[in-house]
Amino acid sequence: MHNRFHLLLQQLRLKTEAQFAALEQAHADHRSALQRQLALQLEQRWKIEAQLLLPALPVRQARPVAQAEQDIELLRDLAGLAERCGSENREFLWAVVQRLAAVHFARIDDLLFQAEAQGIDWAGLLTEAEVWLAEWAREIRGDGDIEDEDRDPVGLPPR
Repeated sequence: MHNRFHLLLQQLRLKTEAQFAALEQAHADHRSALQRQLALQLEQRWKIEAQLLLPALPVRQARPVAQAEQDIELLRDLAGLAERCGSENREFLWAVVQRLAAVHFARIDDLLFQAEAQGIDWAGLLTEAEVWLAEWAREIRGDGDIEDEDRDPVGLPPR
């Protein structure tokens, strides 16, 4: 049984996989812009997972949740490194991110399947995720990025 929150994550996954495919086919002149869009798409999904989904999962899933949290941190670090490194390493790093993201997505799908029958407020998670996605869409249109207090702590100048 799939809930609407799971379907939202699946839609984000499909959008990300399409972006990876577009990146593979893109001309060199367009790759940088596509990589930036991809980084933003991934960051949105990872924020939803880390801040909404994973804290809502049952305690008995603690070990798989911890692994998913580690995945997110590793993927964020690799995507950030890919954005900062020279073009000779960028393609390699994005390929690594793509493959690790596929493993991570499968891990999240498994966690969702295991938690499906639990007493989780899936409707509340969906509503909050949709609000966040709408806000991030506005931020991306306006600033070209999403606000991230981890990267831009309050009181410090933005990146």
